[in-house]
Amino acid sequence: MNIKSVTNIIIIGGGRWARVILEVICRIVDKSVKISVYSKNNSIGMSDWVSSKKIGDNIQVFKDLPTKFSTDTNAVIVVNAARDHEDLIISALNAGGNLLVEKPITLSYESGKKMATVAKDLNRHLTSAHVFLFATYFINFSKLVLNAGKISRINIHWEDPGVEDRYGEKKLYDSSLPVFSDWLPHVLSMISAIAPGKDFIFLSVELEKGGASVTIDILLGDIPSRIILTRNGKSRKRNMDVYTETKALKLDFSKEPGTIYDGTNKIAGDNEWKISQSPLESMLCTFLKGVSEEVFDERLNLDIGLKALKIIDSVMVDYRKKQILWLIEELNPQTSKLSQIAVNKNLFYALSEIFQSKSYISTKELGNKIERFLSKINDLSGKGILELLKKENTNDSIAQLEKI
Repeated sequence: MNIKSVTNIIIIGGGRWARVILEVICRIVDKSVKISVYSKNNSIGMSDWVSSKKIGDNIQVFKDLPTKFSTDTNAVIVVNAARDHEDLIISALNAGGNLLVEKPITLSYESGKKMATVAKDLNRHLTSAHVFLFATYFINFSKLVLNAGKISRINIHWEDPGVEDRYGEKKLYDSSLPVFSDWLPHVLSMISAIAPGKDFIFLSVELEKGGASVTIDILLGDIPSRIILTRNGKSRKRNMDVYTETKALKLDFSKEPGTIYDGTNKIAGDNEWKISQSPLESMLCTFLKGVSEEVFDERLNLDIGLKALKIIDSVMVDYRKKQILWLIEELNPQTSKLSQIAVNKNLFYALSEIFQSKSYISTKELGNKIERFLSKINDLSGKGILELLKKENTNDSIAQLEKI
């Protein structure tokens, strides 16, 4: 793959996934390529990790992004917290970068459109990372679906345990980001691939466990689809069921490369998985080739990510209302089984998300805020604060919570 003209690779982020990407980048590019890592909150940790791994002398770690990159051909991978994407995307575009942005692109559709406009005005390329579109097992499954006749229904079940070991590190989720904001870009990019050219229409969302588990119903054109997303679950699940006129097909990729069921037979997701490029490696190679040739694979098209953001915005409105109603029921002293309301896993999940809906706060501050909130609930027997939450405007209810 010709990626020799990419002379400067920039990774923005300091977490687990940034480290995974950095290791893959070091495997696929020449040692002469300059690799820079920028992490405002973890530059020392990333520098120590690079030194301990001994993965390349061509890697430098910095805290702050420069106003101008040092070369004309710059491939930038944005893999920091989603809440910080917008500012860093604009900074990286202005500095001369061509970008691949991890999901979600930004936190809203309007913000995502703004990023697209900035990139166009600066004559820079802005792409979004849809890693599962590069998975050979999904490509194999998609071919079977496309040859199986008209699709009548699609079901997705996506679940993670509370703590999971991935690529040698503990995988933790961003507690400020609702599960659908985090995972719908993956799910909807895959659905789009098996039923191309159709628009998404949001129908409804239901939540359990304070929002740790949601069920979303959408239409893809005239095709109904049910999507179940669960954090803090029992195990890792990645299931896609597609029903057509002639058969029911299933892809179970809970453990890659997964298994395909074509209605009759059980098929390995990819018989050459051990010798093939991983989905991440394939996506990164494709992005770097696009930067080199200034022609990008359609699987990286920003429009796919923008369509996901539009649905996420629609889900969010209904979700927040139902999350507040769930909270009222959970905190109501008349329905609670406890004489004193105490924090539990589901309550902690909901309050963590709500208290960070406007801005991120530290783990310590978050814990203190939840403790103060529950203390006031118990002091007032719940009545005073619950009345404040019973607002038609969800934003008003959240504002009242944030004052506590």
